[in-house]
Order: sequence, then C-alpha cells, then structure tokens
Amino acid sequence: MSYSILYYTANRPQKELADYVRECIDESREPSSQTVCVTHSRIGWGNVEIVRGTDVVCGLADQYDQILVGLEACEHDTVFLAEDDVLYPPGHFAWRANGRYVLSYNYSMARMNKDGFWLDPRMIDSGCCGQRQCIKDAAQFKKGQSDQGERIRWSELGSESPQARNAERHNTPIPFIDVRWGGNLTGYREARPGYYLDKLPHWGNHTTLAHAMGLKEIGNTQDKE
Repeated sequence: MSYSILYYTANRPQKELADYVRECIDESREPSSQTVCVTHSRIGWGNVEIVRGTDVVCGLADQYDQILVGLEACEHDTVFLAEDDVLYPPGHFAWRANGRYVLSYNYSMARMNKDGFWLDPRMIDSGCCGQRQCIKDAAQFKKGQSDQGERIRWSELGSESPQARNAERHNTPIPFIDVRWGGNLTGYREARPGYYLDKLPHWGNHTTLAHAMGLKEIGNTQDKE
C-alpha cells in the first residue's frame, strides 16, 4: 500500500528554504506515492496543487482548512502531513496505517535555529501521519473549536481531540528537522544552554545546511519573507 503526502503552505518562508524542503520530500518519498500541495499562491509543485488564494488569513484555522481541503484530494488511506519549513529525511515516509483508524507521530525530531541543532522528541503535526479518515475527523474537531472561539491549548490533531485516544508514536532512525527561521506560525524556539549540536546524522554540519537553505541570517528573517 502506498501513501499520500499532504503538503500545506501559506507561502511565507524564503524561496530557498521552501525549495529545499520540497527537494527533501521528492528525494525521500517513494515513486508510487502521491503529493498533494495546498497553497495560498501557486508554486507549481505536487501531483495535485490546490490554490486557496492570497486573501486567506494565515493561522491555525487556515491550517486546519488546508488539511481538510487537501485530504479530499488524497488517493491513499495512509496520509503524511508535511509543512513548508520542515526537512524530511529518508525513512520518514516508511510508516503505514494499514487500514487502522489511527494517528501516529514521529518522535524522532530535531529543531534548528541560528545557533545549532537540538533534539526535541515530541508530538507536532509536521511529524504526523495516519489513516485519512482519522486525520479528517481530528482536523474537523480542531476546526470546530477554532470556529467556536474556544481556547486551543494544543494545536496538534492528536491532542485534546476524540482521536487522541487513537494516537501512537514511532521513531525513525534519522530525525526530521523543524527549522525555526524567524517567521514560523508558532514562533521562534531556542534550546537550553549546552543542548545545541553542531552536527546530526544524515544532515551533517549545521552551518553548511543553513547556508544550503539560504539561511545565512537564520532567526533574523521576520522582515525578509
């Protein structure tokens, strides 16, 4: 059984970073997989591209809408969520729902900012995959909370939703990387002193990777989107 990758973007990151993220997806996914791209403005990538328009307000409600719109175009029962400022390594797309009504989160996650890498194993939606209907139900629940003005303490689909009981975790050999470039929807992040790493398996040297993504001033790019 193959899978669909649902990539959603508000077209906020710098072109070099966004291009690098999509190149990682293309290199890591299986040829039989499907890529569904949901954007605010056209980028010309993916097997299916859905453009929602530049007048859409960026935020959590938009993110849930993008997921729901994209799911309608996903052909496979297993769906991986992918975001525009996250790097996905080989092996990330190996998990399968195999027909189970379940969400799964890859806890093999590292973050990256201007100072280095650090390991941060936790549940974030950019590392989520699951059975298509389960993702849809969780996204609809979260969107309903947002529409009703409820306080959303945790934005992740597998947190504080009825589908949370169907959430599990897995760990890939190589961590995926959440890039904190200065304009992330959920803000900037820093590691505690002494927790920064200069290198990661597969990804190599921090400075080299940052420059490859055009992030010579990583963490200082709020006004340069």
